[in-house]
Amino acid sequence: MSESASEMAMVWNARALRPLVATGDKGDSASRLKLEWLATVLSTERPAVLGLLEVGGGKEGFRALRKWARGLQYSCGVSFSDGGAGDDGANAVVVMVAKERGKMLSSCAVAERALGARVRGKDGVVDSFVFVHGLHTAQFSGQIEAAHGWLARMGGGLMC
Repeated sequence: MSESASEMAMVWNARALRPLVATGDKGDSASRLKLEWLATVLSTERPAVLGLLEVGGGKEGFRALRKWARGLQYSCGVSFSDGGAGDDGANAVVVMVAKERGKMLSSCAVAERALGARVRGKDGVVDSFVFVHGLHTAQFSGQIEAAHGWLARMGGGLMC
């Protein structure tokens, strides 16, 4: 991408975001307010890449978030904290890429609560990102080691 990764990437701990409210679910006013705020940020700041931490709602919630993001011209990838089962997934990590700024080539779980993504910018340059929602245990160092290892295999990148 034509800008440095640190200038085009954002990360936000969405703290229990339940994206099903994007489908009209009336159950969670806090999540509705978070999505309204996030829509404003995405519309005004237009980050090329955004990592969202602590997203819940499982696969159904992710589908709702992906549809919502498409309306803002963003594509999405996800890593569920439960290893992909997509149950409640209260600690899922999501990556979003602005379609006019680049294309998500791939996203994958790098470790528990850590998502790696490869993004090709409009200039053809491929950047790698790892978004980590840190564990509050001794396993945090394992997350960081796995993220460093994945980035090294990708030829470098940015860990958030």
